[in-house]
Amino acid sequence: MVQLNDTILAACTHLNNYFVQSTEKGDFSLKNGKIKLKANYPVGSWLLLSPNIGIFRIVAKSGNTYTLQRAEDITHHWAGYVYHLGLPFGFIRLCERITEWRNSEAGQPTNKTSESIANIYSWEAATADGVPFTWQDVFKKDLNTFPRQLVSGVIV
Repeated sequence: MVQLNDTILAACTHLNNYFVQSTEKGDFSLKNGKIKLKANYPVGSWLLLSPNIGIFRIVAKSGNTYTLQRAEDITHHWAGYVYHLGLPFGFIRLCERITEWRNSEAGQPTNKTSESIANIYSWEAATADGVPFTWQDVFKKDLNTFPRQLVSGVIV
């Protein structure tokens, strides 16, 4: 099952835009969903832990210790970056719709574009090349309302 934070990371990567508001560089530890940071971030905002850890939403805060949603089982120490993301409300809503689609039957990968059994014909939407639509195809118009960046400066 695809989670919202996975879709947000995929959509940001697709746009090459992570909506970065600020960056911390250093040595970090994430244990039982908690991370200590220098800056002051509001509960409800999103952080990209880099390289290759993921995007997480801040759900609680005590001093400079933050609790991250869906990071409860992660224990990781790394030298890298923490990016504070300023994700637009409309972008988060779009990512929720994309996540719902990706978890639906329509969003599941298939090699079938059409079939006919006993005079019953069914088909699946596909590109002109016969390739089934991806979430990027289905939500292209909506994704294009958000800016793409030629160089994001983000190390994912």
